[in-house]
Amino acid sequence: MPYLGRVPTGVGSVTEIIGDLKVTGQLTAGDNLFKMVMDTAANEFDNILIEDGGTDGSGTNAGDDICLEKHTEGVSDISSIASAILSPANTGRVKEVVPLVCNGSSVTVESGTYTSVNVTATYNSTSSYADLTGSKLTYTPPAGTTTVIYEFSFGYGYVDATAHFHLKFFIAGAEVVHGRRLTTGYSHTGSVVPYRWVIQIGGDDNANTGQLSSWTSGKELNMQFRDYSASLQGKMHGTTYWDGTGGNQLMVPTLTITSLG
Repeated sequence: MPYLGRVPTGVGSVTEIIGDLKVTGQLTAGDNLFKMVMDTAANEFDNILIEDGGTDGSGTNAGDDICLEKHTEGVSDISSIASAILSPANTGRVKEVVPLVCNGSSVTVESGTYTSVNVTATYNSTSSYADLTGSKLTYTPPAGTTTVIYEFSFGYGYVDATAHFHLKFFIAGAEVVHGRRLTTGYSHTGSVVPYRWVIQIGGDDNANTGQLSSWTSGKELNMQFRDYSASLQGKMHGTTYWDGTGGNQLMVPTLTITSLG
């Protein structure tokens, strides 16, 4: 059991109780509230010493609320330990999430207020690339962000017997080459596509992966699509069947942006 520091010079007192610390009265300036020592021989071989300065309260750091010191008798420097305690790594932690239903709704987070595109109708694909409605958002990550995750979930039916879609993802008008995807369905209706891409921040720009050297202002994120041919058309955001019969039901997409730091 570590022992307590010196008895306060004021009217208060500190009592050591196994497993507990009892403070009675009022402590005065310079008093040690708690001192942990692993050895009583002049603090020899201390692992970590927490005190307010010298052992009599008059040391260099006297008056500090908490002072982490090393002992001079053959003890390694604990500066690296103190740094780890006081500045824990935050890499990979969620800084903010922007969850949007694409119906014109808005959400406010640390980096600002974001409003989704209002998807109100279905439409057929063509053999030319066009914006995938609902997928577009101009986003600025909060300071300290190292990774942005883009997730767009949308549904489609088919017009012809089989529907083939080519998908592209863009950051500020530049295509992320390795983000190309193909989705297909034979006589499927109401299929859902969960598109996801991870954007790394830092290092060199990379057109293949979408990695950015920095990201401190708004960048437009969006997707485009086309069908494979005129005989393989699909219907975006809508079903072909519903409740056991033919039926065109609107499937409103969702868009989620997650920033990690």
